[in-house]
Amino acid sequence: MSLILKNYSEEILAGQKIITGFEAHELDLKTKEFFLKIKPGGLILFKRNIKNKNQLKKLVSDILDFFEKNNIPKPFISIDQEGGIVSRLKEPDFKELPSIETVLSHEQSKEHAFEMCEILKELHINMNMAPVLDVSDLNKNSIMKKRTFKGSPKQVADLGKIMIKAYMEKGIIPVGKHFPGIGNTTLDSHEVLPEYNEEIEFIKNNDILPFNEAIRAGIPCLMFSHILYTKIDNFWPASLSKEICRKILRKELGFDGIAMTDDLDMNAVKSDFQTCAKQMLKADLDIALICNTFDKTFKVHSVFMEEIKNLNKEIFISIERIFKIKNRFFA
Repeated sequence: MSLILKNYSEEILAGQKIITGFEAHELDLKTKEFFLKIKPGGLILFKRNIKNKNQLKKLVSDILDFFEKNNIPKPFISIDQEGGIVSRLKEPDFKELPSIETVLSHEQSKEHAFEMCEILKELHINMNMAPVLDVSDLNKNSIMKKRTFKGSPKQVADLGKIMIKAYMEKGIIPVGKHFPGIGNTTLDSHEVLPEYNEEIEFIKNNDILPFNEAIRAGIPCLMFSHILYTKIDNFWPASLSKEICRKILRKELGFDGIAMTDDLDMNAVKSDFQTCAKQMLKADLDIALICNTFDKTFKVHSVFMEEIKNLNKEIFISIERIFKIKNRFFA
């Protein structure tokens, strides 16, 4: 364990590996107690947390002050604000941007990101679960239509790279999703576990290409899909797969940033939360995203706590990656 990590309690270290949702639109006693128990590394905002601009600004400011006063490291304050159909911030209180399917040039990609960053920074939001790097043109019936850049894998890679650099230039943490790519799938992982049966070479040459370019551009964080890539790992979805995260992302692509799951509350995830937490460590994923089932957040936290007490080397390496990104953007 590094000297930096020795400055923190086991509860705080375990909490760094969780981004959690919460129910309130103000920092009430119940929410404070929840944060004090979990000490999460990050939070994600949803419609249930948002009434209007002034209310949201106060909520986020109160949360940041609360974390600071209780000596909890500054959290990722995240949101799904892709533009288009996936937008938590709605008009008339907030400016809504179009889907990135309307982005057709480098200049438009940069402008979209700069406008988005201006909206988020005013609200003290420091992480956006965007951009989508899936290639939906691989399948005319793709579940990701209306949410992706148009065009070939190379075109998606080029536009995505520009957007990622623009986000980082403005100090907002971009989260590329959904590794290793779900543009060729037609089923919704919110409801079922989709299977992707293409050969690994096809996936690398098409789906993974935009993510590889994003890594070269310095993207700090990637979100994993809840898809079963049968020719790579026929048991675990990507979000829990050692073959996909540790072998392909870490070793082959050289990614040393944060790897996070998609929401573990989705129906595509068949395993219980304790099993998910343990498998994340084996697979070398860093952050568990848990958006809705808050009692299960405690179960994941308890597994991480146990591994910290057992001095599992892998969990400390993972937590150090998280702090590295926080230091990069929050310093």
